[in-house]
Amino acid sequence: MEGLPSGGVIDGLLHLAARHMDDWFVSKFIPDDLPQNIDTGFRVGRDNWQFINYGSYVTPGGQCVGMSLTAMWYYTEQSARTRSAYLNGQFDYPHGAATPGYQWDDAHAYRWAAAAQVGMGQYISPKPFRWLRDQGLDRWQFQVFRYAMLVTGEPQLVTLSSNGGGAHAIIAFRADVGAITLPDGQQHPGGTLYVSDPNEPTSAGAILFDASTDSFVPFQSGLRADSTPLSFEHIGFAAKTAYIDWVALTATYAAMMDGSIGSSGVGASGTAFPTLRTLQWLRDPATGVAAWSTVTDVAVAAGDTVATPDFLVTPGVPGQRVKVEVLSDGATTPAATAVAERYYMTAKASMRRDVALAPGVYKLVIWAQLFDALKGPWDYYWVDAVPFAVGAAPAVTTTVPTSTVVPTLPITTLPPTTVPPPTAPPATYDCSACPPGLAGLDCRLHCEGI
Repeated sequence: MEGLPSGGVIDGLLHLAARHMDDWFVSKFIPDDLPQNIDTGFRVGRDNWQFINYGSYVTPGGQCVGMSLTAMWYYTEQSARTRSAYLNGQFDYPHGAATPGYQWDDAHAYRWAAAAQVGMGQYISPKPFRWLRDQGLDRWQFQVFRYAMLVTGEPQLVTLSSNGGGAHAIIAFRADVGAITLPDGQQHPGGTLYVSDPNEPTSAGAILFDASTDSFVPFQSGLRADSTPLSFEHIGFAAKTAYIDWVALTATYAAMMDGSIGSSGVGASGTAFPTLRTLQWLRDPATGVAAWSTVTDVAVAAGDTVATPDFLVTPGVPGQRVKVEVLSDGATTPAATAVAERYYMTAKASMRRDVALAPGVYKLVIWAQLFDALKGPWDYYWVDAVPFAVGAAPAVTTTVPTSTVVPTLPITTLPPTTVPPPTAPPATYDCSACPPGLAGLDCRLHCEGI
């Protein structure tokens, strides 16, 4: 059960906003009869995300709606319902050691918020709340927040819009009635909505309602944590499922858990994050012919040079670059940074950069450039964080020495073709049972032509 947001009054008719209609009823209440303090139990620093809203490659304008909705969904459907672990810090780096305080390897969680933003944020409109404020009816919104929290016991979605342009979304989780202190220091009767803002994940914010003017005090925030601060004058009650498909969040949560989120399209838009593949320059020990090969197990000897993965950005844009930070597992400071120095204008743009890595376990954090009017041209936006294992190479496999100039990827061939190795002698290689992992790399080179 939840409240229905108001869509305004036209020709004496009250309009309600909803994406679905089930059984519904009109409930009348007297605000003064409600408790002065109404609390849903949601807490900032425990039930919201640990990362900050900086947007991503598919959400360059920010992902406040996605972060708010997924946090509300987890609190309602997982944490509060099943008494499972709290959201904050629950989903860190999914492929290795956790790194509290470092958000760029929270790969699946950050992609889940982006998927919710792209698929559902487009349906949330702040226009009805502009009408309510213009009519001097902010008190309707304030009291509905209070009543909805009391009846459902759940946090509520808040939509914000600014006269200067732009919209934002946050979570309201508690409502108090009592004297408020305005920014100029004056005290007025009114009330407070305590909110969780994706731009400020470590501290609760407050929306003040001034009863002397029957209006909200504009809320200060930004479209992203690093964007220009805005004054959001229009503050509206958006409930929970009135504008979005709540059930779809369950499906995207499952995709977040299995790691497939964002790989083949996110939300209703079908926009996917850039894909990647791993290439290595390998020389066949029998023929001496070297070529770029797509591999699943990267093998290098200490001091050799290994090519970081080839990243595909679709569609390619002239001048676009890709940045890759290489970190040891569990680390938060890059051991090396690779930036694309060339790009290929075929159907896709790609990059390759050599980084000298000793054997070990690494992770790659990837950003790709986009043009963004908020921060200026060609800013980097987060794409993914993936594991990258470098092991000792088998004795029969050699890599290109660091002093050798490695040919660039052919522009017309993506991925580059390899010269098929000769058929392996049956007495030496059992092609029906090549061992997995590094141990079977030489066998697969001869039997499968990787």
